[in-house]
Amino acid sequence: MSEQNKALPIVFPRQTTIYRGEGDELALPLSSSLISEYGNVFLTMQEDGNLVIKFLTLAIGIPEKTIWSTKTKKIKDGLYFKSDGNLVLNDTDGNQVWESGTAGKGVERFTIEVDGNFVGYSKDDKVIWQTHSAMGTEGLIYKPSPSIIRGLTFSGIALPLGRSITSENKKAVLEMQRDGNLVVYSIPNHLEPLRRPIWSSKTNGIKIKEGLFFQSDGNLVLYNLEGKPVWASNTNGTEVDKFTLENDGNFVGYGKHGTVFWQSDSKAGELKRCDPSQFLPVGLDLISENGLVRLSMQDDGNLVIYCEPDHKAIWSTKTNGQKIKDGLTFQFSDGNLCLYDTEGKCVWATMTNGTEVDKFVIQNDGNFVGYGKHGTVYWQSGSKCPC
Repeated sequence: MSEQNKALPIVFPRQTTIYRGEGDELALPLSSSLISEYGNVFLTMQEDGNLVIKFLTLAIGIPEKTIWSTKTKKIKDGLYFKSDGNLVLNDTDGNQVWESGTAGKGVERFTIEVDGNFVGYSKDDKVIWQTHSAMGTEGLIYKPSPSIIRGLTFSGIALPLGRSITSENKKAVLEMQRDGNLVVYSIPNHLEPLRRPIWSSKTNGIKIKEGLFFQSDGNLVLYNLEGKPVWASNTNGTEVDKFTLENDGNFVGYGKHGTVFWQSDSKAGELKRCDPSQFLPVGLDLISENGLVRLSMQDDGNLVIYCEPDHKAIWSTKTNGQKIKDGLTFQFSDGNLCLYDTEGKCVWATMTNGTEVDKFVIQNDGNFVGYGKHGTVYWQSGSKCPC
């Protein structure tokens, strides 16, 4: 691991607030940060002893900007939140060099807000103290983005643990999970938020350091706690400029002129042939690109295609009443799409085993089709939504 990465600050995922305790608490150690709810503002206790607020205006392509600081140096330990409600910085000789002046004023918590303000609140949410560093959130100052932009991440951290980005149509989400897995989920309907994983880094169970890094060399990387890379996009040395979660669920690395340097090749309306085998779990749906056709793996064991908004069934496997194990399985080993009962018996299949079928797609016209890599059709339901 490079010396640059070793010096990266610790980010407290989703921790926007420090709370008053019974004793004097070290609230923010040296080289650590709080992050705002949107991930656009960082309160950082720098190694040099300066407590700073940095604001990221990603929507208009402006790099991070320091909007407030304590102008301090050579600090011992970090920022303390004392039991009397005061925030304090002490130098290495033990002398107090900065304070919020909130001792005895009833402050219970300090929060870094999305507008850039660092605010001390009472129990009833009354503002007791603030840095007065608000930049505003209207217009183009900040807009949550489906993209991670090269050079506009805080110290290389593109997606801290526990945070996510969402596609513009809100039908796909990329989540840096706390279990170490980076996952793209399909969200079929905002009224029916049953998420289906359609791609992952397969790093679940690995203790990830801080989150997803977008390095200056163009590589997107996950590191374990020992600093060893456990997943990467392998785009180092390329001209990749940003990674975007598209509306169809594909996570794509683009150059400045639209060149694709990497992609997850995940789409909400598809089952891809990959290792390990993909599933459509019982109770979840595969949704067409236009959102009007639904392939439903029902609890009763039947796989059904519905046309919306009338919810009209136009095709099914006629397996209702069967107790299905796991759900619809796209077997990586032989290319067959199968329904297995709880005893392991195949009760329905596309019989595409031994073919070069690469994906199954639920189409806008109501047809469910198995395609090869070059567009060859190996199987189809033959169903069609009424005009």
